[in-house]
Amino acid sequence: MRWPFWLAAAVLAMPLLWAVPAYLGLGFEGEPADRPVQVSRPDGPLRIVFLGTSLTASYGWPDQVEGCAAHPVAVSRIARPGAASDWGLARAQDVIAQRPDVVFIEFSVNDADLRHGISLRRSADNHRRLIGALRARLPGARIVLMTMSPAHGLRRLLRPRLPAYYGLYRDLARDLDTGLLDLYPRWRALPRKARRQEDGLHPGETAASRLIVPGIAAYLGLTC
Repeated sequence: MRWPFWLAAAVLAMPLLWAVPAYLGLGFEGEPADRPVQVSRPDGPLRIVFLGTSLTASYGWPDQVEGCAAHPVAVSRIARPGAASDWGLARAQDVIAQRPDVVFIEFSVNDADLRHGISLRRSADNHRRLIGALRARLPGARIVLMTMSPAHGLRRLLRPRLPAYYGLYRDLARDLDTGLLDLYPRWRALPRKARRQEDGLHPGETAASRLIVPGIAAYLGLTC
């Protein structure tokens, strides 16, 4: 029987998960490395676009951000389950059309998936091009890269270097002078039961709301 490449690669990666944690980025722990941005309060609603994966598309937390602030907030989602940064780059014009004040971006969880075949270098290039396109047309917008939750079980095996892709966001935020909301260490700090994922990738709705909404609100200086 011939195994799919991604499955064979996942199996071969298993020893590496234990043998070389530093190389795989599994030491990506410690305190969040947030990079704050200065967001001016417009006369109208603060317009926020969340651009990303199922971790954005399939949850209620973006709507909760919209409803938690004293200042009016208008939230748009441009997100799709299974989306990676190739898809995000192709959606740049959709983001621009929303004329946002703040854009949050999260594609690490799928860029790290072996089945997508997106290397760290290609992920970095996609994000550089995406950020460049947004800045060219939205010079006043604040761009924020956002690390998300861990993966477990088979989903982790399919993403053996997920922490390294989250680490890439730290590097890009520093090099490109963007914002960074570093949620991954916050997830890692929770008790295992609190961050339980039925499918190994997607946190429960309640856990996501309890962690992500306060994180975004505090980051933007909103009051929930």
